[in-house]
Amino acid sequence: MCNHFVFQMVRFKYLIHRGEELIFNLCRLEYKQAIGRNHKKKNRPGGTGAKEKLFQAELEH
Repeated sequence: MCNHFVFQMVRFKYLIHRGEELIFNLCRLEYKQAIGRNHKKKNRPGGTGAKEKLFQAELEH
């Protein structure tokens, strides 16, 4: 009985983790597309990359 409960908890945590990963990837994809539209592929140093790093740092907290 106890082992079953522990197994369920681990499974639940794993599912939550997978869900968060999925949401995170979707957000990043949408964010990249939005940046692409706004900047119209202007490759400026410290432009898109810096913004994306900042965005990632915010999500990780």
